[in-house]
Amino acid sequence: MPEAIVAIGEGKRVVGQLRFESDGRRQHSQFEYADEWLKAKDSFSLSPGLPLRAGGHFSTGKEDKRSALPGCFADAAPDSWGRALMTRAMGGGLSEFDYLVRSDDRTRQGALRFLGEDMEPLSDVVPPVPRLVELKRLRALAQRFERDPVGAEEEARDLAGIAGSLGGARPKANVEGEGHLWIAKFTSAQDTKPVERAEVATLKLAARCGLRVAEAELALSASDSPIALIRRFDRRGETRIPYMSARSALNW
Repeated sequence: MPEAIVAIGEGKRVVGQLRFESDGRRQHSQFEYADEWLKAKDSFSLSPGLPLRAGGHFSTGKEDKRSALPGCFADAAPDSWGRALMTRAMGGGLSEFDYLVRSDDRTRQGALRFLGEDMEPLSDVVPPVPRLVELKRLRALAQRFERDPVGAEEEARDLAGIAGSLGGARPKANVEGEGHLWIAKFTSAQDTKPVERAEVATLKLAARCGLRVAEAELALSASDSPIALIRRFDRRGETRIPYMSARSALNW
């Protein structure tokens, strides 16, 4: 039965233990908070679906395999784009647990970390995070994978780690620049309208209206395939900021 120590932040503070089981057709998981976490004065529940109490919290993927993990853990796993890359790079047959723990630890969404008994990340995907100056190369890799996923195994390996656990189905990657992590969102081969231009414009408009939004820029703006750069809001320097999706927050 695969297991992972669930920790939080750079200090790897232990929160609990995640156990996973698959019988080939159905997948299940059990999470249990650590006693020291339950007793701590500053502890908190990881999500409304995982109330702070002793004993196991069970999840099953009977109807939807992605429900085999509690929502806050699914938030820390890759979504459609990242899954497609990992499946091509690592082969089929990956379980929900595989998608979760094999994603790059450094760029994982939020503050949760999934460790082995040696307190080191279970992920074996550790590519260097590319710099902003590599955007053209990354865009070309994403375009080749979109055009021919079956024949783009090398591109999938290059992109699988740097895509990390970023959500959504659109092509994207983590990049580093100005001392921060950014999400680089690429124009999709299927786009019929300027999605990335519209996203950056919408975020800038929201900021001018007084809403608190992530910093956004448009890179390679003169090209036919501009790139939206969104500064990661779950990082503050080296500090990892806890995060959950609206789906997890509402326990849907």
